[in-house]
Amino acid sequence: KGEKLKMGGSSGKQAFRTAVLDLVNSKESVASQSESFWEKYWCDPYLTTQDYFILLTREDVTNLKKNASGNLTALCFKVVERLNNATATACSGPNEQVAVLNCVRLLTRIMPFLFEDPDWRLLFWTPANFTQTEEGEQPQALAQVLLNSLADLLFCPDFTVMAKVKQGPEKPDDLSSIDSCEYIWEAGVGCPVSPGTTKQMDSYRTEILKLLITCFSESLYQKPEDLYTQGPNRWLSHFTSPENRHVLPLLTSLINVICCYDPVGYGVPYYWAMVRDPRGELVETATQILSILLDYSSITDSARPRQHHYQQQQTRHQGAPSAPSVAASPTSASAASPPPQGGPTPT
Repeated sequence: KGEKLKMGGSSGKQAFRTAVLDLVNSKESVASQSESFWEKYWCDPYLTTQDYFILLTREDVTNLKKNASGNLTALCFKVVERLNNATATACSGPNEQVAVLNCVRLLTRIMPFLFEDPDWRLLFWTPANFTQTEEGEQPQALAQVLLNSLADLLFCPDFTVMAKVKQGPEKPDDLSSIDSCEYIWEAGVGCPVSPGTTKQMDSYRTEILKLLITCFSESLYQKPEDLYTQGPNRWLSHFTSPENRHVLPLLTSLINVICCYDPVGYGVPYYWAMVRDPRGELVETATQILSILLDYSSITDSARPRQHHYQQQQTRHQGAPSAPSVAASPTSASAASPPPQGGPTPT
């Protein structure tokens, strides 16, 4: 593992590309492979977000879906399991942080291609068999484990928030006992004094938020009529439910970060366009996800009357003898219903 963490540059990229091809071309299932086999997909600290988008192509994911579906399924489960395991150790140490970031990048790259296929959308709602449950309880779905893990990691000391020195039972390696209300990202609502941050932490927050936006974007890949017959977006339903104990501190963190941002603080117009500004990228991403979360209640509240309106339109078109073909056309169906709402289309 130590040797793998030292690889960088072109050799590291080539090693990852080889690992992707091995997964695509493998004739045997890799689900039972050891941890050392899977680490090569997320252990290299020199791989960037751009590298994952370049080295893992659409053709690779398509071939995995068609010819090695078991390997793609195993990869998704292993990545979510790795993120879940990181919450148990509070993402301690640089190697752990590298693994978490690369897992986030890997899922951000893969998930949009899975959402294109209705059958693959169901993958994330199958039981996560790697989680521990009480006797008689059903394991959580893979999507629920992923969302819970990402929410925990957004309030992880020394990773996405500044650590606090305090007395009591709370331990730095126990994210489940941390009160995330004490780790709001910026001064403002619920936090009178700025807790401080770093450019690195802002960058980590942005990457996790982008994966959440990707998860919430499932509705963009569905037909308009399916949005009314299949119910609300399950990703958003779980993330905004009482099961997510971080909803309130996350909303206040997003609001505070956005409202406290000073885009001309450096005195140079369009500074963000000339110099990479992690805080500016965080504010932009925070604005997008805040809009999605705040708008979700209006989607669910109006779903029933909109569904009834859509069914009335369909019945009216189907009953019209003069233009039966128009009722069945995709253009007509789109005109009879508003477009799906959600975040920006992932790359």
